[in-house]
Amino acid sequence: MIGTGKKKPISVCPIIKYRTNIYLTLWISATTLFNDITQAKELFIKKREAFKGLTELYRDRVTEWNRADRKARLVTIDKEVECVYRQSQKKGNAPHIL
Repeated sequence: MIGTGKKKPISVCPIIKYRTNIYLTLWISATTLFNDITQAKELFIKKREAFKGLTELYRDRVTEWNRADRKARLVTIDKEVECVYRQSQKKGNAPHIL
């Protein structure tokens, strides 16, 4: 390219380019993993506090729940299965067997 005034493009070594891409990929993966762990820890703390609050709120009902038959399965008229672990539709009520 003599006399044309255009510069010859600089070729990048494919090995260096490949290594750079690997390091970039590792950096992105590490950053994503760190962010996911941080968010998971925050969510865990939030859920743990909610669980502690519910445990404190319903402490007096534990003995009643422990007496309940955990294998009871009742089918309602609209073919819904009611079991011990199903949450009541009424707000503030504990799960119950119909």
